[in-house]
Amino acid sequence: MPPSSMEPTSPRVETVDQLRGLAALSVCWYHFTQGGAHFQSFLPDGWVKESGRFGYLGVDVFFVISGFILPWAMDRAGYQLRHYPKFLAKRILRLDPPYLVTLSLLVGLAFLVWTLHAFQPDKLSLSVPQVALHLGYLNAFFGYEWLSPIFWSLAIEFQYYLLLGLVFPMLVHPRLFARLSTLSILGALALVFPKSAFIFHFMFLFLLGISVFYLKTGKVGAKTFAGMLILIGLGCAWTLKPSIAIVGVVTAMAIAFVNLKISPLRFLGKISYSLYLLHGIVGGIIVAGAMRWIDRPADRMALLPVMLGLALLASFALYRWVELPAQRWSSAIRYSPRKKGTKLPEAPESVREMAA
Repeated sequence: MPPSSMEPTSPRVETVDQLRGLAALSVCWYHFTQGGAHFQSFLPDGWVKESGRFGYLGVDVFFVISGFILPWAMDRAGYQLRHYPKFLAKRILRLDPPYLVTLSLLVGLAFLVWTLHAFQPDKLSLSVPQVALHLGYLNAFFGYEWLSPIFWSLAIEFQYYLLLGLVFPMLVHPRLFARLSTLSILGALALVFPKSAFIFHFMFLFLLGISVFYLKTGKVGAKTFAGMLILIGLGCAWTLKPSIAIVGVVTAMAIAFVNLKISPLRFLGKISYSLYLLHGIVGGIIVAGAMRWIDRPADRMALLPVMLGLALLASFALYRWVELPAQRWSSAIRYSPRKKGTKLPEAPESVREMAA
């Protein structure tokens, strides 16, 4: 379905939003059951712990969604290369305010721990360069650890923004050969830059999303789309893992063809970015206290729904008071001036929230 004919109630747009919610929930559950040294020893071995083993694949779902939704929104908005500074400004306004609040919380918690240990220097596990590098998503390039284990994926997303704004004119070139050649070059870069600090390591996931963008805007037909899924999926399996490739291809096909109508996932989709940012902080605080005061495995497992509920509550607060205003600030930046007496067409609400 071409973008111009997609209404705000389009089931396929709702599917994208709900996939984001499902991805955020899976990553959240993965960290609650599997992530980090404290979380690993928090739960006893068993089916509850094993239930989150593959939740990390939610990050790969996010990459496929970004591969689709950003080109889709840029195409609707009439993006051109001269709009590159505005494009980056929109992305920074959309991404950074919730991220900076989360970063501030982590720094505050680090100093709180330092204070409780009577200002012992060895208890302060951060430095000024380490914190400052977070502002440009540069920690991996300078050998500093991220303050949160999920920040690495934000760095990959930010590199995608930097790259996409430059290559987008070629991605939508009128000639099919030029478009496919651009995709081929981007895929080949995954072999040239195999390190996980670079976006190219994950490029095939983003290309899966771009292939859906081509299908839904009529730039390729169904047969070409099927061929692209096969080739890009094979590249994803080669550079990452077969399991990641399967999840990536399934996500692409779901965006293209599946009609999801699950109300809880719709809510999770709205707060997914805030949940992605905050769940580790909420869970970490609860686990740190439980490790000292709760010994029975059954009691610890009973804390999981409490952790999830508090994470959702904190995420909704961050969404309501920080992320939602940031979306509006980002949406206020337009690529083309509005002509007198005309009204620019708007994307569906869920897409504006994802790609504002």
